[in-house]
Amino acid sequence: EHARTAWDGDPNAPLTVDELRALAAAPGIEIGGHTVRHPILARASRAHQRAEIVENKARLEAWTARPVRAFAYPNGRPGVDYTPDAVALVADSGFDFGFTTRYGFAAPGEPPLERSRLLMLAGVSDAELGHRLVYSWPR
Repeated sequence: EHARTAWDGDPNAPLTVDELRALAAAPGIEIGGHTVRHPILARASRAHQRAEIVENKARLEAWTARPVRAFAYPNGRPGVDYTPDAVALVADSGFDFGFTTRYGFAAPGEPPLERSRLLMLAGVSDAELGHRLVYSWPR
């Protein structure tokens, strides 16, 4: 409950716990994990990485009453922001798949815990989104 209070009182938090709960209940929406405090995992000790990954998953599952199966590596550059140790910790924590910031569509041959993704941030306009989808889509 302490974590809920801190989250709800944070003006920089993207969602309150109640908003997160409502989003998780919406059809077609799945909530994934990312760590608690957004450390660059490659710079953190193995114990710190484990704590960040496990605590985030546990909080999200408690708040949403749903399993958290996906993980996105903070900053997400393979070999720079996370290492094989982090991938092993994500696997040990019970995630089924993970996402890097390697640009592109996830491909069948990629490791399940290191999928590529198209990063879309809040400032992406409709025109830019359309451009990225049209010119990035595999032919």
